[in-house]
Amino acid sequence: MKNLIITAIFLSFFSFNFVCANDNLGANTQSPPVAKPDGPPGKESPKGSKTTVFTPKSTKITAICSKNIKIDYSLDAKTTQNIDRVEIWYSRGYTGSWQLFGYDNNCKGPTWFIAPAEGIFNILIVAVDKNGQYSCDVNVDPNTNTVSIAENVKPHQTLFVDYTPPQLFLNTPTLFIDENNSKINGRYVLSWTGFDTYLSHEPLTLYWAKLPDGSSPQTFNKWVKMGKDQLAAGKFCWDMPPDAGTKATIKAVLTDLAGNADVKYITIDTNSLVTNNYAIEPTDKNAKAKTKIITTESIDKAKLQQQALEYYSRALFYSQREDWNTAYHNCQKALQIMPEYSEAQLLIGDALFRLHDAKKADEYYMQVLKGDPNNDLALLGHIQCLNATGQVEQAADLLEQRQRRLGFKLKSKIEKTASEKNIKEN
Repeated sequence: MKNLIITAIFLSFFSFNFVCANDNLGANTQSPPVAKPDGPPGKESPKGSKTTVFTPKSTKITAICSKNIKIDYSLDAKTTQNIDRVEIWYSRGYTGSWQLFGYDNNCKGPTWFIAPAEGIFNILIVAVDKNGQYSCDVNVDPNTNTVSIAENVKPHQTLFVDYTPPQLFLNTPTLFIDENNSKINGRYVLSWTGFDTYLSHEPLTLYWAKLPDGSSPQTFNKWVKMGKDQLAAGKFCWDMPPDAGTKATIKAVLTDLAGNADVKYITIDTNSLVTNNYAIEPTDKNAKAKTKIITTESIDKAKLQQQALEYYSRALFYSQREDWNTAYHNCQKALQIMPEYSEAQLLIGDALFRLHDAKKADEYYMQVLKGDPNNDLALLGHIQCLNATGQVEQAADLLEQRQRRLGFKLKSKIEKTASEKNIKEN
């Protein structure tokens, strides 16, 4: 199999390349050369066998934003007829051992690799001929006849798989206040917070546009970039252009290293924008007469609600990553601001349950049920806490009551639908 040539090309909906030194990916501030995933035929192994060691042309890492990765490979025409199968092997991280993912008996490609998780994966395409000879160095267990890839074999491609989009929270713009505590008309402070495990140094881009009446920001495509790219969390002072009139729409895009993005929009309306302690006075006298008076108290309450929402959003983000300890602490901060925040009470209950404190978790579920007895998520949380603390019979009774109630609701809905249908037919 000396003449065997295998090329592997990795495709995704969107990808780019970056350099990484370890699993804790740092910022990528440079544009590295494009990775070349195709590996040329290597030298014969020192054992003198017919296997061939493939050496990749590049050690660059390709970022993929999907767990489903298409692998398109080709075999040299002269050797195709002698090939029994093509095997797809992978290893995780930089020190993981090779594992067999699957086979392609057609030996034509393309085939698929489904990443079992996010992170670093090395991919190796191995051809096996009809005599059982491999296209790379292998070890064979004499007792079980099990084949494993030798440690010295290099991958055809190293991938960074990240299919979780980042999360971006765009705050309400405020009017710029100078050091003399005076407002500067037309100058606004934009602020945001972005979260993701794998972000570059400046992953956020800001745009603005004056949208035509009736147009949607999601379909509008003539956005103007505002300054350079920004940090994942920060502020930006923006002077609203005169041609924007009294209303401008802001677009913020947070993109991670694999190309996943979260996009948020917010509109600045100079006739209603609220700053620290006062609203911007409209230039139109009639509009001024209709402007609702905004008190400092209502503004402070809104700011607190915004802070609680931010803490809850962070907790939700970390819960999706199963970082329950961080989720718990952010829920705590949200509830310190808004003690009756039911969504935060539910989430902190989930976090405590995952942290093996079912008794404390049940207290939060019961708080939700006290304010909303029909909250099904809180009831399920309460049931699982009863079960975890040994109150199995009580948990079973509640579960049965829930099933009867849901069944009754479904029956009522069906009967109502049938009744409405009969009325229409008559």
